[in-house]
Amino acid sequence: MSSIPVPVLKGVRRSGFSEAFESAVDAVEFAKTCKLGRQAERRFWEDDPTGAYNFTEKADRFGRLPARERLDLARESAVELHPEFADDELVPQDKGVTIAWHKVPYQLGGWAAWKPDRDDHRAAYRQLLQPEGDAFHMTGDQISPLPGWQEGAMMSAQYVVQQILSVMPRAVPEVITVPDSAALT
Repeated sequence: MSSIPVPVLKGVRRSGFSEAFESAVDAVEFAKTCKLGRQAERRFWEDDPTGAYNFTEKADRFGRLPARERLDLARESAVELHPEFADDELVPQDKGVTIAWHKVPYQLGGWAAWKPDRDDHRAAYRQLLQPEGDAFHMTGDQISPLPGWQEGAMMSAQYVVQQILSVMPRAVPEVITVPDSAALT
């Protein structure tokens, strides 16, 4: 059972896998995403929720910045919504964290960027839902109805365990629903 993120799996030397499996692995792309969070002394934002999570090209540009610059830029923008962000006692500058998921070596992206209107994504999703050969199963939020969410990872693990125990069929129906990652995130 492998929960290796597909972009990482692409870089792993493999042999003995079917052409359909290899095509499926090649078809999956992960979203470029950056996340930022801050700790504040008072929860002033709850009246008007605020945060920073960006995607695609914006995440690529934001992710190229050093963490300190990302935190500073996000703070400048946050002040426009909540002037309280400018108060260093209320929102200490040293209590921020940011991550560019597409730059994390053993993740290489935020989540599988499935697009249900693409034929190659429908074929790849279907292929990765079923075991490869007798023993290799893919799992994780990347192969679930909820890509990018912990609940999706748990659903996927349960699905694979049920396949292994023959509770669920190993073969996947010809027609399946591919999750719309953009809509779900």
